[in-house]
Amino acid sequence: MVANARLQLEQITIEATAVTRPWALPDKPYNTRATVETWLKPWGSAGLWNYRRYRELQRMEPRAVRGLARDLVQNFGLSPAAAEREARRIDDLVIRSRFMFPANADPADLVERERLQALILAGAPTRRLRPLLANLSEAGVAPRPDSCSPGMEPFLFSALERPRIMRLLLDAGASVDERNGFGKTALMSAAHFDLLPAARLLLARKADVNARIGTDEPYPLRITGRTALMYAAENASYGMIALLLRAGADPAAVDSAKHDVFVYLSRNTLMPPRDHDRAAALLHAALARKSPTP
Repeated sequence: MVANARLQLEQITIEATAVTRPWALPDKPYNTRATVETWLKPWGSAGLWNYRRYRELQRMEPRAVRGLARDLVQNFGLSPAAAEREARRIDDLVIRSRFMFPANADPADLVERERLQALILAGAPTRRLRPLLANLSEAGVAPRPDSCSPGMEPFLFSALERPRIMRLLLDAGASVDERNGFGKTALMSAAHFDLLPAARLLLARKADVNARIGTDEPYPLRITGRTALMYAAENASYGMIALLLRAGADPAAVDSAKHDVFVYLSRNTLMPPRDHDRAAALLHAALARKSPTP
């Protein structure tokens, strides 16, 4: 805990220094940039959440460099060419300081299952996926959660942005209600990420709309009993909430902390105010239908 706190403080200090006193940045962070890239790539293939964060980092880094260069021109008087060089140096040092990986170690080579995971996340053509699925099937490994290494999401979860690949996996034997290490179903993750096409496909394949996160999971969450509707209320759109309610989602469910769907809806910062009001009205109406007044 102390070590983690120290590392976090160092990272905060470095990032603040990068903006205010870039010349004072350490020249030799813990990792080389090659080490960071070597470890980040497999980390980014561990599941959809990681993949999205990795893509976001790749998108944001060039913008950060351009912003730093502009700041160096305006506030430090550097020429545009010198500012770009310095911005790249600062960016490199910040990235190398942000990520800490074991010294003198390399991530494990991607085995066939993890290679398939990476291809699914990237949306590879079906012709590239079928042989890998066939190889796993011949080896007695179905596309289930236990076919992934520890820390990696089930294949179906990684395909949630790719309905075409979801169908391929489901047809190959993936369970529509399979769970990840936290106990989330694919439908819960689709609701969390507001992926309507994925949610529609899972529901069409008879996914359990009222499945709950249990307490006996490999990596149990502090609050259990959550449903796909709760994830949608906190993170998704009006359309996702409406879809789940039409499929029979229970608006009266509460989690282990006694939080109902309206508590989750109150935390939703992504939904426009008008849709937020519409969602609340829709949930109240569904609740009234479930428990009619005598």
